[in-house]
Amino acid sequence: MCGVRKNTLVIDFSVLPARPEIGKIQTFLDNVIKVRYEDVISIQLHHARNCVYVEMKSYEIASRYQSEHNWKRTMLCADKEFRIPIYVDCEAVTVRVHDLPPSVSHSAVGEFMLKFGEVISIRDETWMHYFPGISNGVRVLRMNLLRHIPSYVTIANEITMISYENQPKSCRHCHEPIHPGKKCVESNNAAFVNHPRTASTASSPPSDGLFTEADFPPINKAQKAPTVEETKQNDDEWTDIDDNASTSSSSDFIEATNKRRRSKREKAETKKVCSEQCSPNRSSKEHATGASSTQVFSLKNKSSNGSK
Repeated sequence: MCGVRKNTLVIDFSVLPARPEIGKIQTFLDNVIKVRYEDVISIQLHHARNCVYVEMKSYEIASRYQSEHNWKRTMLCADKEFRIPIYVDCEAVTVRVHDLPPSVSHSAVGEFMLKFGEVISIRDETWMHYFPGISNGVRVLRMNLLRHIPSYVTIANEITMISYENQPKSCRHCHEPIHPGKKCVESNNAAFVNHPRTASTASSPPSDGLFTEADFPPINKAQKAPTVEETKQNDDEWTDIDDNASTSSSSDFIEATNKRRRSKREKAETKKVCSEQCSPNRSSKEHATGASSTQVFSLKNKSSNGSK
């Protein structure tokens, strides 16, 4: 944020769709504002803020120019007249109010903003490059802030976004400091409350054909729990299969299952034996074992013949 300049008049050309030429600025100062150069210490063009700083010899002189010319003088740009803000530089902050419809008046916006500080001025922001001179729906306020404004507020039942330099960003739902990457609990609660089914059940009585509280009577804690015999009797009433049939069918099912398991086990053992007999490692091992036994036998024969 730029520091406050003492006794300095700010002629703000940021409302124009294009930066005016230096000759046009001189004409505006001489013929429109009619600046007396004996009251002036310096004149500086500020490129970042697109304004002109005119340092006066005293605060009284600067404030007199403000009261005489602020928002009362216009400049022609792109074939349209634009009102130029002219004010004494101070610690005021430029606050931009987004998203409000044109039906919300400046007075309503200014009255709401009084809870956050002093409102010096309020105006409509205009397009600069695409639709020059046409309002873009943003309200621009100059304010001496007493406390920070949340990023989202509700003005005249309209949710609007607030932005200004060095503003601490806050969450739209809980108004706490913004927490990127985390789901806001308040947003979940708001979504639940605003859900059509939840809202209808909470606000309107149930219509015909829907369940009511009478359909779900409370459980009587003093009621005695059913006995084992009563439970078995209830189970018997809920089935039409007699015990003998269910027992026989269960035993048949178990026998068939065991038979399938034995068959799978026998097939697996047969495959294992075949794989061991037909594997090349086994054949080479047996061949090597046979060859070594033959060599041992021949050595024994030689030794026996030599002894004879």
